[in-house]
Amino acid sequence: MKMRKSQVFVLVGLLVLLACALVVTASASSSFIPNPTDSTILVRYEGDDADVTIPNTFRTIGAQAFIGNTNIVTVTIPDSITSMGADAFNGCTSLQEVYFTGTPKLELVPARAFKNAASLRWIMIPKSVTTIGTEAFYGCVNLIDVMGPDPAIQGSFTFYPVSAYVTSIGTNAFGNCPKAVVQCFKGSAMETYLNDNPSIQKTVVDPIIYSIKATRKPFAIIWDPTNSAQVQLTVTVDPSFVSTDILGYSTGDQSIMKISETGLMTPVKPGTCMATVYEQKNLSVYDEVPIVVLDDRLTWQQWNGDWFYCKSRTEFAIGWQKIGGVWYHFKDSGVMDTGWLYDGGSWYYLHPSGAMATGWLNLPAGSNTWYYFNAGGALVTGWLKLNNQWFYFETATGATYGQMYYGGTYNINGTNYMFDNNGHLLTNSGWQQAGSTWYYYSGNGLYKGWLYWGKNWYFLSTDTGAMVTGWLNDGGKWYYLYGSGAMATGWVKIGNDWFYFNASGAMVTGWLKDGAYWYYLRPEDGSMVTGTYTIDGVTYGFAASGVWIW
Repeated sequence: MKMRKSQVFVLVGLLVLLACALVVTASASSSFIPNPTDSTILVRYEGDDADVTIPNTFRTIGAQAFIGNTNIVTVTIPDSITSMGADAFNGCTSLQEVYFTGTPKLELVPARAFKNAASLRWIMIPKSVTTIGTEAFYGCVNLIDVMGPDPAIQGSFTFYPVSAYVTSIGTNAFGNCPKAVVQCFKGSAMETYLNDNPSIQKTVVDPIIYSIKATRKPFAIIWDPTNSAQVQLTVTVDPSFVSTDILGYSTGDQSIMKISETGLMTPVKPGTCMATVYEQKNLSVYDEVPIVVLDDRLTWQQWNGDWFYCKSRTEFAIGWQKIGGVWYHFKDSGVMDTGWLYDGGSWYYLHPSGAMATGWLNLPAGSNTWYYFNAGGALVTGWLKLNNQWFYFETATGATYGQMYYGGTYNINGTNYMFDNNGHLLTNSGWQQAGSTWYYYSGNGLYKGWLYWGKNWYFLSTDTGAMVTGWLNDGGKWYYLYGSGAMATGWVKIGNDWFYFNASGAMVTGWLKDGAYWYYLRPEDGSMVTGTYTIDGVTYGFAASGVWIW
């Protein structure tokens, strides 16, 4: 199909525009100079664009990466950036706006980061930032607003205060910024900093709670019909400096428990219900807390599948408790623990009944995985001697921590040791079988290499000490070990082929005279030749027995 002339011109024009775009893109990308040994670090920007977007291939804006660049008007920082070096934008006098995209991860606005950025009009401090360095914005004489993140993230649709997570502000961070107004939360570290630097204008607003968390879940109370003591529902809030006076409380079942406007709970009768604690100005921030009202029985009690133990009419068990001669552990909420427990630097295991494990434990039941717990319940690792037998339990942290070694050889602190299927350390000299593998144990430990025993040679792996069977290449020579491990000599049929091994066990290749007859063994694999075979350009004939006949 022929194209009209006008179509050709359009196509050419598009190609030219595409080429120009590629050139511009390549040029822009080449303006960002990465660290030669770590391409995620932006060492320097050498472009002259007014609007700069840092590629998201970078993780770090290096120190002085943009220093003194007077062309940049706006810069966009992607959320791939996690760190920034000192003086990164120092002296960028034309810089007016800084944008952070996505979910910023930058934690530090470093020293002198935007110093003397005289045209900067506003700055948004991301929620991720915890530290603003010394003189970070010093000399930003046209800076008007210092704000926090987007209100949808911050939680307020009225104000943009600097995040409560900014807890460290360096000397003169906003020095010589005569127009700046910093918006902050009441009670925050930023307010304290501004109070200490009265030359900086500020707007202080009531703090916003990001999250609420009950200190215990479930929250247990003991109901005593003779004296129903009240218990305060305690919670923590984020940020921590916010007063809990602005919280509200409610309960789902007042027949079980009543709660005051300050979180003071009054048990009505034994049972379970749900309490809610919330931020009164922002009902979307709340926490739901299961409440368990225990009865006054001084014994075990089960509520909603959890077990509790009442020690008295005012105290339920927490931590380690010995009940009926058996040790149990209870969470701070009073719930009995089961399964693995890490406490005081040691691991423990609580059976489904809650009873602390001691001695041997097969876990999971029926598996080959064994653990041992001492009389105090702590998991044993390393060497252990029981009934004159030595055992070893994994010491490296991980999924196999504390598991017994068994059925093989293990390197422990540079020495190989062998254990039988029951985990016993094998120390007697002679042959020992672990699993389906044979080893030879000498007085110095596992034997490795060639071993002459019972008029036969054997080879024990130089890595594991395991007896080798089948083909073996040692020192560039091939050997064959029978299923018994004994080294082969003389004629041996392996598969469908015959091979010959000399008195030292090494496989023979090439011409061989055995008795009065000559044979030829292939150089490439040692197998005996039969029939016709060409050697060095000459054809020879061999009988089915391998004997050279012509």
